[in-house]
Amino acid sequence: MTPSSTGISNNWYKNGTLFVNKAPATPTVLTAPTVSTEVYTIRTKGANGCLSAPSNSVNALINAAPTPTITSNPASATQLVTLCVLGGTNGSALLTANSPTATYSWKLAGNYIVGANANTYTAAVTTMANNKVFTVEATYPNGCVKTSVNKQVRLVTSGCTPRMGEGKGGHDLINMETTLSNYPNPTDGFLQVEVENAIGNEGKIVLYNPLGQVVFTQTSLIEGGKVSVQLELSSLAAGIYSLVFTDEKGEYTQKVMKN
Repeated sequence: MTPSSTGISNNWYKNGTLFVNKAPATPTVLTAPTVSTEVYTIRTKGANGCLSAPSNSVNALINAAPTPTITSNPASATQLVTLCVLGGTNGSALLTANSPTATYSWKLAGNYIVGANANTYTAAVTTMANNKVFTVEATYPNGCVKTSVNKQVRLVTSGCTPRMGEGKGGHDLINMETTLSNYPNPTDGFLQVEVENAIGNEGKIVLYNPLGQVVFTQTSLIEGGKVSVQLELSSLAAGIYSLVFTDEKGEYTQKVMKN
C-alpha cells in the first residue's frame, strides 16, 4: 500500500498499534500468510514534529494462494501417468489444472511451453524413453504465483493392460472381469493378495478392521493387469476384516478371517 502525504515521515498503524515508520509516499508491503482481517492507518509527521490525525482506514485480508494441482485423463492416483499403447509408438494424456480464479502457464521440464495457457494441456509422448515431466504455474488476481508438483507422463508399449480406446490404433480391447483373491484365509499372519484383469495405471488396496477403521492402505502399479501384494497381519487382533481393491472399473471386496 502506498500513501499520499507531504510530511517528513509516516507512522503506519496496524489495528491501532504502530508497526513501522517510513518516508512519505513509500509503499509498505504486506506479507502473506495472514488469515485475519487487519485495519491499517497512517499518521503523518510534519516539519514541526507533530503527528496528523489518523488517515482513512484500509482493511486488508491476506490469504496464501493455493498451490495448483494437476489431474489427468487417463486418471492416476500418483504423480506418474502411464500410457499403455500395445505395439504403439505414441500416446497422450489430458492434463487439467485445478485451481480456481487463476491463469495458467504450463511447463515441460521446468521450461515454459509457448502458447500453453489454458487450464488443460495435452501431453504427448513418443517411444518408451520419451518420459516427460510437466508442471503448471498458476497466477492469481492478487499477483501471487504458485507452481504445482510434477506430473510425469510415460509410455508403455508391452506388458500392460490398456483401457478402452488405448489399443493399437485407438481400438477398444475386450475388458475381462477384475478378480480379487487372497490366501491363506483364515490367516495367522501373512496374507497374499492377488488381482487379475485390473484396469488402469494403479490400483488401491485397503484393509478395514471390524470397526470399519483403515488398518492398511497401499497404491500399487497395475502391470499386465495384475497386482500382487503381501500383507503382514500378525499384529492385528482376531476378527473378520474387509479387504477392498479399487481400480478404474470399480471396487471389489472380500472378507478376511484373522485368527
